Amino acid sequence: MVYEISVSIFFISYQQKDYVLDALDSALTQDFLGLEIVIADDGSTDGTREMIEARIKNYTGPHKIVLLPFEPNLGLVANVNRAMANCSGEVLVMCSGDDVLKPNRASLAAQEFKRNPNLMAQFVNLEVIDSNSKVIRSHWSKIKNKITFSHHFKTHEVFAGLPFFVGAGGAYRRTLLEYFGPISASLDAEDATLCLRALMLGEVLADPTLGVSWRWHGRNVSIGGFSRVSAKIDPAARFKKMAQAYRQRFVFSQKIKNDIARCLREKKINEANLVKLSSLNIEDGLICRLKFHVTHPRARFKGFILSANQLIDSKDVRLSKKIKVLSKCALKMIFPKIILYSLSRFFGR
Repeated sequence: MVYEISVSIFFISYQQKDYVLDALDSALTQDFLGLEIVIADDGSTDGTREMIEARIKNYTGPHKIVLLPFEPNLGLVANVNRAMANCSGEVLVMCSGDDVLKPNRASLAAQEFKRNPNLMAQFVNLEVIDSNSKVIRSHWSKIKNKITFSHHFKTHEVFAGLPFFVGAGGAYRRTLLEYFGPISASLDAEDATLCLRALMLGEVLADPTLGVSWRWHGRNVSIGGFSRVSAKIDPAARFKKMAQAYRQRFVFSQKIKNDIARCLREKKINEANLVKLSSLNIEDGLICRLKFHVTHPRARFKGFILSANQLIDSKDVRLSKKIKVLSKCALKMIFPKIILYSLSRFFGR
């Protein structure tokens, strides 16, 4: 298919030798003509990079292939930044080394970005597959119609990953990269930042078309790492990842506040449209930080008190929400201690 807009796939991989060829082949067989595929392996030591090099060595297809030089392990976000910065397309489509793109993924992106000049990000629907490519969930979301979100969108839905906002299904306009620059490497994922940046400059499309097979194998960086698949493999690592996610959400809210301030300062959007966006980010950051001090086994009671005080003092969180969150967290923090104390008293008689 031919569209009057240039498209690049930024292909990122790290230690994914069991899945990388399926992922790479899905990029190489896209039906979009004139596609650029930028491959950024993040210093794999398990043979992933060698498998990629062997596959593209004799490639004679219609797409332009760019394999970035070897770099030591940079981390997910730094590697995403590197891949996106080397793309020349107006539209940048995500492909991870353990997922599989549908043959028309790039065409779906080109069609929507060409049709709507104000579109800054598109997220397609996904099917979930396991390590053996067996479908374990046919559709990530059950929404059937295209929905376009703009600045009034409730950002707590972005945090929850609902209904569509999963990085594996993302495509972005180059404008985001040119205006905001790279994503902070202190974060552990790129999708929420890119989604909210897109909402600041334009619109985000939730597209119900199935565009990606999203693989959950238990070692995923994202929500796939919290799945029932990983729960069976390593519960301790799964819990640690969830606690890390709470910490990251607080850091994320701080970084997004800086982006919001810049948009206001440079009059990219009026203040009224960003008030709700800003306040919800602050709210989620405070609440997630508080929840971390309840769920993480290494968290201290002092940290819980400090986080609770911050939430109480915040003018950005409704009083009813403060009471609800504090009550639940207090019960989670105190109730187990009451049970243990009661049991020790009972058996100590």
